[in-house]
Formats: sequence, structure tokens, C-alpha cells
Amino acid sequence: MTAALRTSPRPFAPRTGRRYAPAVGLTGLCLVAAFSPAGSDDGPVLCPYRLTTGNLCPGCGCTRAVRAITRGDLAAALTLNSWAVLFVTQLFVFAGLFAAVPARTQTWWNTNKDYVILSNAVILILTWAVTT
Repeated sequence: MTAALRTSPRPFAPRTGRRYAPAVGLTGLCLVAAFSPAGSDDGPVLCPYRLTTGNLCPGCGCTRAVRAITRGDLAAALTLNSWAVLFVTQLFVFAGLFAAVPARTQTWWNTNKDYVILSNAVILILTWAVTT
């Protein structure tokens, strides 16, 4: 009595649910931010650069800008920190691509991630220089 063993062609293949994790996570964060209390935009200044110098840093306003995006107020988001709008757009595009075509996106990301990170840093610094 020998039982035939079934083997799959890829016994240790990752679950397909993992590829949707970035998109589901971003959606959850947006829902939490969109339905949080209205007065959450006001609060203490936590930026160490701003606390020491009194000037805005390149990232100042990012949290409030993301909150404005989740409420659908793009004009306020662009006013608070225009780079945050670009960054959030990139997050959603990459999350969608990783969910739709994970192998091709992972290959592209491994090849081009240095360029994406460098271009974001340059855009962030240029945005900061223009707005201050």
C-alpha cells in the first residue's frame, strides 16, 4: 500500500496574498487617516530641525499633507508640502504594480531603486529650496 505523493511544481512558492499586502496596507492607512478626528492636524512641533533653528525642514508639512490627501484636499496638500503629493503618488503606483505584476516590478525595482531614491532626494531638496 503505497500512497502516491502529490508534489506541486513550486513547493515553497510564496502565497499570492503577500503580493497584495502593500496595497492593502496603504488602503488601511488612508482609511484610518481619513476618518481620524478633525482636529488632529493641530499639535506640537516635533521636528528637531525646526525646534532648533525655527526654520522649516524639507519634510515639514509631510504628515499634514498626507492627511490632506486622504481627505481629498489636494490644494491644501500641495500648499503644505508638494513633495509629499509626489511621494504618496509613487507609493500607490508601486503598490499597484507590485500587486499586479510582482516579478517584473521586483526586477525593475532592483535595477532602478538607486535612481528612484536619488531623484526623490533631489526633488525634495529643490522643493525645499524653492519654498523657503
